[in-house]
Amino acid sequence: MFKLPRNVVLLAFLVPGIAVSAHHASNERPNAFTQVNLCNLNDDKSLADVEKFNKKFFDWTRRENIEPYSLILTPVANASEPTAPTYDFVEMLTGSYERMGNMWDKASGSEEGQRLLSGWAEIATCATRFTHLVHKYNDEKATTGTDNRVVEFNRCEVQPHAAGLIKAKHARMLASRSDRLTNMYWGILLPAAGGEFTEFRHMLSYPDMASYTAGLAGRVSAEGTAARLEYNRMYAQCDGPSVWSGRVQNRPAGNS
Repeated sequence: MFKLPRNVVLLAFLVPGIAVSAHHASNERPNAFTQVNLCNLNDDKSLADVEKFNKKFFDWTRRENIEPYSLILTPVANASEPTAPTYDFVEMLTGSYERMGNMWDKASGSEEGQRLLSGWAEIATCATRFTHLVHKYNDEKATTGTDNRVVEFNRCEVQPHAAGLIKAKHARMLASRSDRLTNMYWGILLPAAGGEFTEFRHMLSYPDMASYTAGLAGRVSAEGTAARLEYNRMYAQCDGPSVWSGRVQNRPAGNS
């Protein structure tokens, strides 16, 4: 679901909204617009309430021909302290720029849209940010074959000397992709509104935890460690991954 501007606080994004430098943004060509909702459940509400309500929301967007691809994420492993936990859940709504703009306009300008937004506000309190999504790798058979996701995000800051070089580096990484890699998706999130513009985030998606841990095993090899250190030194300094359990909430026709 989404929130209207009067209910939005734009925060420095902990998760998917890759903030990116202007140099990086000018080199990467976005494939889609992604709205990221960073949410905490209100008292006495649960993710079951979110799921029940979003069924109504996506039914409405389907009737209006503005339905987004939707992924909902809950935290598994991150650097948050127990006394200051991260968001209860994160919702990513993705679609063409035209479709997502129309979704906002119809929700804010229609009676039914306003009613849906009011109902959502009773369930969760969210902050919103807008991002550009760049698809780098997508195993379409795998991503359409399951609604389950294990998603890893890694926040990176472009090295000053690497401005303009990262797109070519990512192209080389993709061209040399090993058949042993277990992720079914790799994307880059770039900022559109509401975040820092000196950062970006890698987004890797796996079908299950076994695939994710198999991917981790490959990173501890001498080759994997050397590649990571080279990337951090030569191209972008990355914080290290956070891991989220995900599920596809809505999948428009023709969207993986």
